[in-house]
Amino acid sequence: MDLLLEKLRKEVVEYGLKMLHSGLTESTGGNLSALDPEEDLIAIKPSSVPYEKIMPEDVVIVNKEGEIIEGELKPSSETPMHTYLYRNRPDIKAIIHTHAPFSTVLAVINRELPIVTQDLAIFASEVVHVAPFRLPGSEALGKIANKYLGTSDVVLLQNHGTLAVGKSLQMAYMATWALERAAMAYCYSLILGGIFTTIPPDAAQILRKLSKKELGQKKK
Repeated sequence: MDLLLEKLRKEVVEYGLKMLHSGLTESTGGNLSALDPEEDLIAIKPSSVPYEKIMPEDVVIVNKEGEIIEGELKPSSETPMHTYLYRNRPDIKAIIHTHAPFSTVLAVINRELPIVTQDLAIFASEVVHVAPFRLPGSEALGKIANKYLGTSDVVLLQNHGTLAVGKSLQMAYMATWALERAAMAYCYSLILGGIFTTIPPDAAQILRKLSKKELGQKKK
């Protein structure tokens, strides 16, 4: 049986496993989705299914209003957040939400993350903001996340976790990874006396403009 958006469904499975194996999530935590711009449909992780057990046919296809188009399982409880972002940000083609440990620490203490690593500079236009708390599973969470994303690809969700967006799941995953690694370095710097350095603003701007163009290249 042919699956609707089979390639995108396989990518959701692939990057869900990458999230799990790299320590960005555990068990069923977090969620991810990708938009097919031609079909204008979204492939999103099913709710409450462990990443290691998700098959392509388990990935749910919804429209931008969150209505199920294909799939036997319920889509992620955070579907309203995903669909809000896709409706209001035509530049976004993929979304990853995690409860990554070091990033979540910063979200809990409501502390913005400075640009402390060159990896983070690629995905953040300025300090990574903390979006004020909104109930999980609500459209309001998507709305506040969008506001505090600004022109960056990453944002912290207060008392919740992380959100990363991109033009592909690969880019959203790399942004999530860069955010968590920078959060780890920053948290350790606070433990070691609170002394840290940031990427100079002019260099950060260059990294943000140039490096993204070189990422995600495909083998010929």
